[in-house]
This record gives sequence, structure tokens and C-alpha cells, in this order.
Amino acid sequence: MTSRRSGPQKLPRRVVLPDTPLVGAPHLQHALGVSRMLLHLWRKNYGFPPFHRERWDSWTVTDAVAEWLQRRGIVV
Repeated sequence: MTSRRSGPQKLPRRVVLPDTPLVGAPHLQHALGVSRMLLHLWRKNYGFPPFHRERWDSWTVTDAVAEWLQRRGIVV
């Protein structure tokens, strides 16, 4: 996965996600060490799970993120 501005983006080998059904966008960005724009690109180009938006907040289903990461060899 690459970004035009910063070059290749590598996922961490291990990611800690919350033990809740939904993960908020800021927590997800922090856990993965990526920007909001990179998450958008992953959704568009790599099948990253979609999010649900309510006003200014957005959430993603935690299990879907965990499954996406595990398919890429990341320990969750």
C-alpha cells in the first residue's frame, strides 16, 4: 500500500483494537498509525471495511477491521 506523499505505508505487525462492537475513527487511526486520508484510500482501493457516520462522528465495525487485518497477516 502506498501514499503519493509519504511512500509505502506499512501496517504494524500487531494491532490492539477495542473490545467493543464499533471503533471510532480517531481510535482506529491511532491503533493503525495512519491518517484519515489513508483509511479512505484503503476503503477505495483495498476493500477496507466501510464506516458509519453520524453527524461529526464515524465508526467502523471492529470485527470487520480485525478480519481485514488478519487477512493481511496482522496479529489482532
